Formats: sequence, structure tokens, C-alpha cells
Amino acid sequence: MAYEADYQTSHSLNTKHSMIEITAGIIGDKKVLGKLSALGGFFKSSRLRLLLEDTKNKLVSLARSNAPKKSRLLANTIIGRVEDFGSQDVKVRVASPVAYAPYVEFGTKPHVIRPLNKKVLFWYKYATGKQPLVSKSGKEASLVFTFRNEVWHPGAQAQPFFRPALHTLKPRFAKALLRVVREYIKEGSL
Repeated sequence: MAYEADYQTSHSLNTKHSMIEITAGIIGDKKVLGKLSALGGFFKSSRLRLLLEDTKNKLVSLARSNAPKKSRLLANTIIGRVEDFGSQDVKVRVASPVAYAPYVEFGTKPHVIRPLNKKVLFWYKYATGKQPLVSKSGKEASLVFTFRNEVWHPGAQAQPFFRPALHTLKPRFAKALLRVVREYIKEGSL
């Protein structure tokens, strides 16, 4: 029998509800899944549930530790759950609902940023003791306001946090799953 843990990413970058998620589950040909189903309640077993919950917790923990540390918002919003337990389609889903999560995971290409709801872009910068601000006229300022119709963004380098977590756990999950199946068969749970 061959067992495999695979992942898929799904993300939506152009909606207000952008999110990124990974899904790890048991995949294989119909024969293999049929044999697992024939194990008399294997997909409802407490051993499988413990394995999936443990895998979910480890994925969440690794993804959180891999996430950029700038504000910790991204890391703190990473959640996981076991879905479709009791069926062949059982899976572990780990996700972050933070809108910028896909951009952190996959990076961005260089692009132009234009205002969406206003006529101009606007931002300000405070002077710090280490770096005084100088206005265009050459005068020192404690606060500088900037207005632009558009700005060029050079792109952001990817800082993957989900995929490395999954790739780290994938072989461990496959071995543990195989062990759980063997133990289940050995106990005569057919």
C-alpha cells in the first residue's frame, strides 16, 4: 500500500477576504483508499484522530515560528483544524485570514500602486533622533507629508512560512500514518 501526504495552496489575492491556506490529507488511488476504508472504521479511529490533531498542532506551530516577526499579527492569526474526519476525505487545514498572507508567502512582482478610493496617495514620516528629516526646500523638519498620484513598488521577496512547515512535516506524517495503519491492522480491527 502507498500512502502519501500532499498539499495544495489556495489563495485569493484580489478580494477583500484574501487568505492563504494549506491542506494536508491522505491521497492515493481509489484502490488504496478503498483498502483503508475497508479497515472497519479506520477513518473514525481515535489513533487517526490523534495523529491528525498532532499534525495540525505541529503545522500551526511551525508556520507560526516561520512567519515574519515584524508585528506577529500574521503568526498570531494562523489557525488549524481537522476537517471531514470519519471519511476518506479527511484533511488537516491550516490557514491565516490576514489579507497580506499570500503576498508574504509567495512575494509580489514589481508593480504600480494607485489610489483606489481617493485622488492621491498620502503618507507621513516622523523624524527620529538618529535621522532628521529634510524637506525638498532643504529645511529640517520633524514631520514630512508626502502626496503622490502613484508610486512604483519594486516587489516583495517571498518569505514562505506555510510551505516549509508542510515540507518539514510531510515525511513524518507519512511515516506516522503508515505506523497507525499497521497498528490498526495488527490489532485485528478488520
